[in-house]
Amino acid sequence: MPLRWSLLMILLVSLLLTPITVRAQNTPAFDTVQVAIWPEYDRPDVLVIYYISLSASVELPAEVSFLIPEAARTPHAVAMKDVDGTLVTLDYTTAVEGEWVRVSFTTPTPDIQLEYYDPRLTREGSTRSFAYQWPGNAPVNSMAVQVQQPLTATNMQFNRSLGNPTQNADGLTYYQTSIGSVPQGTQFGFTLTYQKDDDLLTASQQEVQSSAPVDSQTEGRMIFTERLPFIIAGVLGLLLILGGLTWYWQSGQRRPAARARARHAGGRRGETQDVENNGGSVYCSQCGKRAAAGDVFCRVCGTRLRNS
Repeated sequence: MPLRWSLLMILLVSLLLTPITVRAQNTPAFDTVQVAIWPEYDRPDVLVIYYISLSASVELPAEVSFLIPEAARTPHAVAMKDVDGTLVTLDYTTAVEGEWVRVSFTTPTPDIQLEYYDPRLTREGSTRSFAYQWPGNAPVNSMAVQVQQPLTATNMQFNRSLGNPTQNADGLTYYQTSIGSVPQGTQFGFTLTYQKDDDLLTASQQEVQSSAPVDSQTEGRMIFTERLPFIIAGVLGLLLILGGLTWYWQSGQRRPAARARARHAGGRRGETQDVENNGGSVYCSQCGKRAAAGDVFCRVCGTRLRNS
């Protein structure tokens, strides 16, 4: 009886351990993993992005499971990279396992992108700090870590070397280092700190960047020499319009005034009076213009002057 019970207990323990062993063995190997850590990028948390490429030996489609911190609760995005480079969202399931959440999904391509927001960014006055830990649930052939410094942050430091700061084309400062090969079950981490006196998010302060260099060959771009004929034509057209309006205004002002003076002269001397002679002054009976001594015709309208 004791021997039979002992054999039964050994069998039960083996059955209980078998699923765990199979799950660990079926975890696909990662060829490359790049970890991007962006504090206070577009949320007041830490955005963590994993760019993962499965090993060439992994049969596709592949079932993948990945651990994220329990504080994150759920991924922000799980996607595969299609053959044309487009990211396609994947369905996934989650299960809490102590301090971690296991994210499980199936991918038909070897390139994966997984994102989550970690709320465990601590603030003490102007000092911010964050601790990152790699879960170690899969073997990695080559790993690299990149940290983005918030736009208004200063004095970023780490408890392990992450290389010298470099400024990328987006104008932001990055720290990056190569970790190398990481065996399955190996966990590693580091802590970062920096100074920041405001709550501004990096994404809200960034200018829109062109996806490609802009030059004279860029489609839809017109250089100044090509625009010059249109500019000249526009200026000439505007001058012609202004000239026409000025001429129309001046001619309209002159003629009514002449007619008014003629009516005024006729009103005083009668409608049959052609010329007003006031102390030797002669006025045209048509436009009212005063004539000079010796004039035979009006200098404005050309009407023959008739002296009384």
